[in-house]
Amino acid sequence: ERIEELCDEGADIIDIGACSTAPMSMIASEEEELARLSILPQLIEKSTVPVSVDTFRPRVAEFALRCGAAIVNDESGEFSFEMASVVKDFGAGWIFMHTGGKTSTEKGVYPSGVTYDVLTFFSRMKKEATDYGINEECLCYDCGIGFGKSRNDDVKLLSECKTLSEYSPLLVGVS
Repeated sequence: ERIEELCDEGADIIDIGACSTAPMSMIASEEEELARLSILPQLIEKSTVPVSVDTFRPRVAEFALRCGAAIVNDESGEFSFEMASVVKDFGAGWIFMHTGGKTSTEKGVYPSGVTYDVLTFFSRMKKEATDYGINEECLCYDCGIGFGKSRNDDVKLLSECKTLSEYSPLLVGVS
């Protein structure tokens, strides 16, 4: 019912996650994440817009894409050949999230500035993905607000969206 409601309200994408990466959360096992997503086929059936799965696990991404999801919202903060293979095989969208190599409870240090670090990450991820054979039009870039950053870093990134939008589409998730 909620998916139908969101679609009626004008949602462009429905993002579904089954493993919280929020501060202080316990990371579910891969088996638990897959079990929680067992309802995914029914959810996708109700959606009139593309469905994204929020995961850092290639096996979970593959399951979701087989169910009909169109996008992998990868919060791992790193390039994975295994994930790249799954994305490429399905021709899926792939959202890369910058984490600075940290979890949502850790804070990174960015000697050259957080914006520079995020742009460098985006550049590297774009190169690795396209070198792997993934169409550039399938890529989306997430600056990772709240992940591996201080509140000041988050505010700085929000103020630098125009600069960050050099990588497009740019996802800015503030929840």
